Amino acid sequence: MSVVTLKGVPSIGQSLLSDQLETNLTVFYDYTSLKAGNWFDVKIPTSGAYGGNAHKLRLDEDPSYTKGQVWSAHRMSWVWESGFSNAGISPIQISGVYVDGTFYPNGSAGAYAFKIDYPFGRIIFDTAIATNANVQCEFSYKWINWHTADAQWYKDLQFNSFRVDDKTYLQYGSGNWAVPPHRRLQMPAVVAEIGGRRSFKGYELGGGQIVYQDVFFHIFSEDHWARKQLIDVITYQNDKKIYLFNKNTLNFPLKEDGSLVANPKTYPDYISETGAGGHLWKGAVLSNMSLVNTFTQPSLFGATVRATIEVILGEI
Repeated sequence: MSVVTLKGVPSIGQSLLSDQLETNLTVFYDYTSLKAGNWFDVKIPTSGAYGGNAHKLRLDEDPSYTKGQVWSAHRMSWVWESGFSNAGISPIQISGVYVDGTFYPNGSAGAYAFKIDYPFGRIIFDTAIATNANVQCEFSYKWINWHTADAQWYKDLQFNSFRVDDKTYLQYGSGNWAVPPHRRLQMPAVVAEIGGRRSFKGYELGGGQIVYQDVFFHIFSEDHWARKQLIDVITYQNDKKIYLFNKNTLNFPLKEDGSLVANPKTYPDYISETGAGGHLWKGAVLSNMSLVNTFTQPSLFGATVRATIEVILGEI
């Protein structure tokens, strides 16, 4: 190897180990928790603990769009993944939107053409519609939200996002929902962050290193039960082998505007695609799970779990 070449760094602009691990762990826990039932369905009309407005979308504020284009739900992180079920039930696949009682299916053209922004949980019309319109949608949203530490929405915790009986929910410019979606962190949430210790051990005589990297899972919830549940969900994976995909080669399933690409793929696809054009990168092991701390404030319950992830890097 050349003495004037950095080991394992083909390009400064590529994602290296730290970024790869944060993304992979977030995607792994997000997909596997979905398979374990991490979603709630919202149907028309809504039923449940907090009344009947969850299926109604609110006129939202977004300076990137004309007033009347953006209509948001109370919860973000709409489920787009398919091909699995839990207890015989699968998440709702959004088929369209109702405007003043008329149904407009996906792919509609004309005055009510729209796209679905899955991460932010909203419908964005190509052109503004009447600001007093009654916009409704059936969808499923993720209960636990998994994020990386550099995500834009790791900024402001949003409380009471389940309370669609709150009179401010459907009021333009009022309440928790007046905060732009990229600034909201809806709970319960887990933020994965690379940090703590990193150590190396030689892999074999020909080169390579075994990397032991600590990762923190920061837990935020509005109740004690959710915090306990998330601690268990994360730490139960101690000594579990997982597979990592290479995000440098991957075409992610969501576009910049939050809508789906054609034929979107999910985590099992990423790690099953090998050979030329495949995205399977490396195997890894999660170990040394430990509960670092917990904290409790009024209406906020938090915790931090630390784990060590072991990866073999043959290129360093």
